[in-house]
Amino acid sequence: MKNIYRLIIAALGFGMAVSCTNLDEEVYSYISQDNFFTSEEQVAIYAGRAYTSLQNWGSEQSWLTMDMLLGDEACAPINPEGAWNDNGRYKELQEHRIPTSSKLNLMTWDFIFDGIAACNDVIYALENSKFEFDGRARVLSEIKVLRAFFYYLAADGYNKVPFCVDKLDTSYPKPQERPFLYGWIEQQVLDNIENLADSRETNYYGRITKGVANTLLAKLYLNATVWGQPEAWDKAAAAAKAVIDSGTYELAAKYKDNFIVHNETSPEAIFAIPYSTQFIESSDNAFCLFALTLSETVAKKKYSIGDGWYGYVGQPDFIATYEEGDIRLTDTYLFGQMYDKAGKKMTITPKGSMEPVDYIIDPIFPEEDFVNGRSELEGAFLHKWEYQDDGLLTSYKISMENDIFVFRYADVILMYAEALLRDGKSLDNIALDGLKKIRERAGLEPINAWDLDKLYLERGHEMALEGWRRQDMIRFGTYQNTWWAKSQRTPDDKVLLPIPSEIVNANPNLK
Repeated sequence: MKNIYRLIIAALGFGMAVSCTNLDEEVYSYISQDNFFTSEEQVAIYAGRAYTSLQNWGSEQSWLTMDMLLGDEACAPINPEGAWNDNGRYKELQEHRIPTSSKLNLMTWDFIFDGIAACNDVIYALENSKFEFDGRARVLSEIKVLRAFFYYLAADGYNKVPFCVDKLDTSYPKPQERPFLYGWIEQQVLDNIENLADSRETNYYGRITKGVANTLLAKLYLNATVWGQPEAWDKAAAAAKAVIDSGTYELAAKYKDNFIVHNETSPEAIFAIPYSTQFIESSDNAFCLFALTLSETVAKKKYSIGDGWYGYVGQPDFIATYEEGDIRLTDTYLFGQMYDKAGKKMTITPKGSMEPVDYIIDPIFPEEDFVNGRSELEGAFLHKWEYQDDGLLTSYKISMENDIFVFRYADVILMYAEALLRDGKSLDNIALDGLKKIRERAGLEPINAWDLDKLYLERGHEMALEGWRRQDMIRFGTYQNTWWAKSQRTPDDKVLLPIPSEIVNANPNLK
């Protein structure tokens, strides 16, 4: 069973408004922590507030959607109805020309710093409560590592960010850059990892465990040189191997098992964000990819879904990189002949035509259609996560039931192999066996002679749309390249996201 019920109780019972500049919170509850904390369950509920902030990961304007559109795996061209121009803000993402006034960028920033503020509040409450129970140190360590995760995202996206870990500090936070944040994040994880659970049982699904902490370390060390730090390939490999050696996780039998409607039983889930159609009805927290990508016709006739905005599609150049027979292509992108819920071929009458034609989507289409507008038969829909057809998704404010795995076991195997190769070592049997299994379940033959170029392609296809493409492209040196509908190289000063002007204007230390 998902741990979402505690998270929702926390969100409803302790609503909050967070200031992204001062990292302050106004908490609309007048119950003192000492009076409230009378049981371990109540402490866990209160701590759940920090976890609830993660649910914005899959909303309309979020870290996940920002990552999708900044990389080469998805895009938002003008659709057949002339929509999705929005004053050029999606073209700005496509071309890496993001202004400081970008709303999409501000929403990404707010997600990170709302999470940090929530963690600071919970840590303060736990450290200052007189209530004692056996799991107190564990819950406190969980939230400290969760805060480190949020700061990891901040440093990865922005570098120079306001740093505050004291709820009572009302001054304007001073900025810290990657060298400081790298060491602080590492130490936070190392100081708290032994207190964490090493279980993935029901009570720890969606919570910070040793597996989450080691995966975060692996990502930190793997990107050390990008952050201006000395190479840490050996540390990255060791952290990834700690996850592998734990015996807690394994690859799911089928790739799609990780993305089905009820995917909470997947053995690959290391760090999951639970979602619920029944309990989440909010534009801030709902996982609503269905609305962002599907046309209204496909949404209604194929899935009985009420909202389809006809926006995100797969980038043609990326789709063209898949090997023949790779089932991950059609498990990630929906194209070809469209069928309704009953399995009947769908037809469509294109704009300017009087005659219906078979509704056959071509995933490869000209890049000029990004600004001129794609036709009804162009652009693969995103459907990595299975869309439920129970009729409950009537609005983008209602969440899909699928959980999102921020950290997944296949990612750990790929990171382990990459760290070994970058360290000049041959892949050991653990890496080779893991990579073989990843490719076999994708319907592909194993690769015997791996190099970084092959691993980059494999990583792209295995992890497509999961929120790590921008980071991977930067690490592999491809993010600044030209690609489909991106005719100019990304300047060095545009690799990092700009701090939103609203944040800069509110904090004199950022000017």
